[in-house]
Amino acid sequence: MKLGALARGVVVALSVAAVVAGCSTDGQPVAATLTDPKVDTAALDTGDFPTRASAPFGRAADHRLHEALRMGDYVVLPSEVNPDLTVYEHPNGGFGTNPKDRSAFSDVTNISPTIAANDALLGGFVSSFGNLESTARTNDREVLQNMVLRYRSPQDATVAQDSIYRIYQGVAAKKEPNMVVVPLEGSPGTIVQYYQGAKPPQRSNRVYITAYKDYVLIEHYVGPVAKIPATDATIRDLISRQKTLLDEFEPNPTSEAPLIDPHSLLIYALPAGNAPGAVWGPRGMAHRQGDPLDIFTVLDETKSLTAIQGSAVVRADTPDGARRVFDSFARDMVKDGTFSQAASPPGFPTATCLKDDSKSNHFVCMMTLGRYYAQVVGQTLKSAQQAVSAQYLILTTADQNAH
Repeated sequence: MKLGALARGVVVALSVAAVVAGCSTDGQPVAATLTDPKVDTAALDTGDFPTRASAPFGRAADHRLHEALRMGDYVVLPSEVNPDLTVYEHPNGGFGTNPKDRSAFSDVTNISPTIAANDALLGGFVSSFGNLESTARTNDREVLQNMVLRYRSPQDATVAQDSIYRIYQGVAAKKEPNMVVVPLEGSPGTIVQYYQGAKPPQRSNRVYITAYKDYVLIEHYVGPVAKIPATDATIRDLISRQKTLLDEFEPNPTSEAPLIDPHSLLIYALPAGNAPGAVWGPRGMAHRQGDPLDIFTVLDETKSLTAIQGSAVVRADTPDGARRVFDSFARDMVKDGTFSQAASPPGFPTATCLKDDSKSNHFVCMMTLGRYYAQVVGQTLKSAQQAVSAQYLILTTADQNAH
């Protein structure tokens, strides 16, 4: 499924009625909740799923990893600079200071993550996407990995870039005479490493490295040699966009662990055992999906945040925005053609449930309520129906005025 944690489905519009109207105190809005008048709460079967919001989550235990994941909302999607790159690839996601989680560094640079310069590495985020040919591994295959590394200081970032540069130079001098490490024309401060001979035939493998403030930006491109001039232009565009986004990123103070759920949205998602949840903005969510530009566009234009744990809960800026999110995912699922209609849960006729016809144990149920859209999955239709019924009861307590 291209939508990963957010499945695609056929829309059944929910009509909702306010049971507690939003009021104000001294001009400030207070909480307002909604219910769906078509839902028979007495008939709902919620199984063993909780029906109340979780307690507040407090502060992150792994400060660096949490910050790296949060930085994903400020990392350029490869498809933003090349719309053909829509196929999810690896590595993809964030990593903190745990050395076991830093394999993405070597995947992108082909250098060990244990280099001395990385003693000052606080964390990173990488987004990888390919074109449609990437799944067939043909000579037309293209893959772009965009990785942002955050260091303790601008000086540490500069040292890291220089270390990578010197390692490449050393390899070129001793083992790879065809390797070239040179400045990227038209992008001051960026170096690019590549091979002069196409390797394998008609293919190119290029790595671009830029130090910027506390960050090192690394782009790894694999694709046809004929597309290299256009790719260099694409990377220059990406670097410019990436610098702009990082100027907007405000890291949390290193002296205090950040709040896990500062927008009070994750509390409304179904729990998933001890699995940690996360809240993503539009770009952060798009990194996790196929069709990333479409998902980014609808989530961005509806000013949506998405909480992912045992369910996916989206809070849009308006009820119309939540319905637009629902409609967008529904169209994608219908277009994909792998899902068929399944029965709605008992007492919940306005929920939509579907069966994945390509699998025997994959069911999806979804709903909207005011500004909220929710989606659950189950290995049986009954478990998905129970989960969405429980999700409905949780969302009847959700603050419709929250921001």
